[in-house]
Amino acid sequence: MCLLFWVAPATADTFSLQFENDVIGADDSDQHYTSGLMLSWQSAPNAVPGWLDSWARRSFFFDPQVTMHFKLAVGQNLYTPEDIQTPELVEDDRPYAGWLHGDFTLLGCSENSLNVLELSLGVVGPSAGGEGFQRWFHGVIDSPDPQGWDNQLHDELALLAGFERRWRHIIPLGFWGLEIDPAPHGDVALGNVFTYGAVGMNFRLGHGLRGDFGPPRLRPGPPGSRGFTAIDGLTWYLFAGTEGRAVLHNIFLDGNTFGESHSVDKEPFVADAWFGWAVSVSQVRLAANYVMRTKEFHGQDTADHFGAVTISVGF
Repeated sequence: MCLLFWVAPATADTFSLQFENDVIGADDSDQHYTSGLMLSWQSAPNAVPGWLDSWARRSFFFDPQVTMHFKLAVGQNLYTPEDIQTPELVEDDRPYAGWLHGDFTLLGCSENSLNVLELSLGVVGPSAGGEGFQRWFHGVIDSPDPQGWDNQLHDELALLAGFERRWRHIIPLGFWGLEIDPAPHGDVALGNVFTYGAVGMNFRLGHGLRGDFGPPRLRPGPPGSRGFTAIDGLTWYLFAGTEGRAVLHNIFLDGNTFGESHSVDKEPFVADAWFGWAVSVSQVRLAANYVMRTKEFHGQDTADHFGAVTISVGF
């Protein structure tokens, strides 16, 4: 059975908070993909309504024995140019943009594979609240006040559908209870927010690896594991991985779909590399990772990096 990132009875629901920010890391950089936040709730196993359960097993998961969950989430992503202290339009850097979205996700988990079907509806533009959140957060951490949000993308309905398949191949090492897991994955996204195809690999080393399929991330990174098998005691692992994406569309670089806006020429291929750790005890799970992302648009001075933290609690 699958539960989200903690050890708990199979009847429990799970609440999870994910936070990604470029202030988490080796320096205090504040640019490009600058913040991501998501609050989610995941159902207990096999609590999906009957008609939806049958349709999903038949159309997407192709296995009547998979454990099914559904997940509801609300999230916000923020994007800015490198220079946030000028009120003028920075023409050779990416636009300011906020993305506020609600997500509905179906998950099908078996012994060695995980399928994730995700639908997202939201808004890109001033109604996403990016300016207000960044100004508030910068006040909390005593960072410079951003001055250029008047140049952000215009309001636009944001639609996204995604499908990920993830495998695991757990190999016992034969000492200290350690295991390794070289786990490939594939991911596709389609919509006016992102359109891309991706493949990647994540390597894990630790104890209790059958508990999940790796740590979660926010798109456009790999969504990661949305399942966890209840295992008694402490479980932990270290991980490192990489993903390559062929990007056909990125609204945060290409600009608004249905109107004139600031834009830059995106790179057609983008790669992420990451490393981190995850620990679960009782009804709480904590995961942290550090992400390095290659340049996303022509003229970008340096590659990006940011930290990600996820905490999940069962009730």
